Amino acid sequence: PAAALAAAVPAARKIARQPGAIDGSKTRSAGEAHPVSLAMAPAEGAAKLPRRNKAMLMVIDMFPPLWMLGIDRLYLGSITTGIAKLAVCVFTCGVGGVVWGLVDFASVVSNALRKEDSIEAFGMDATFRKDEVGVAFWLAIVDILAVPLLVSGTCRWWQYRKSLRDQILSSAKDVSKPEAAAS
Repeated sequence: PAAALAAAVPAARKIARQPGAIDGSKTRSAGEAHPVSLAMAPAEGAAKLPRRNKAMLMVIDMFPPLWMLGIDRLYLGSITTGIAKLAVCVFTCGVGGVVWGLVDFASVVSNALRKEDSIEAFGMDATFRKDEVGVAFWLAIVDILAVPLLVSGTCRWWQYRKSLRDQILSSAKDVSKPEAAAS
């Protein structure tokens, strides 16, 4: 935007210096574009958004550790913010990765549910083929259902491991009590 504005200002000044430019006496033909709009148009060969597979992005977002570590951003070609997301996750012991990952997850899933063929949000920029949009829509629904199930399953597994550990510790105490009483 700043480069386009910088290019548009000299063009606007040039137009303003032309006779009849201010009072509107100079007219353009119907197909002729306004010089300022031409100056603000993207330059020939301007950087285009990378084309990625939207279904693959949705599969990446099915696994919270991947979006916590910035793999989704790296896949989309946002290398700098992907590495920054990884660093935030590591240096905050995962908390920053979870928060940032949830924001990105919500952005990607909402984009898929709206069936958009491009994403330009929070530093994630890419285009997708139109035939991938329908598949991504259904994968977004699976994502919405799978992530809470994965989180609750992980919590249950954690509780199960804790109860096993507690049983082992209590049985170890029971075994050591008779030895202490005997001495």
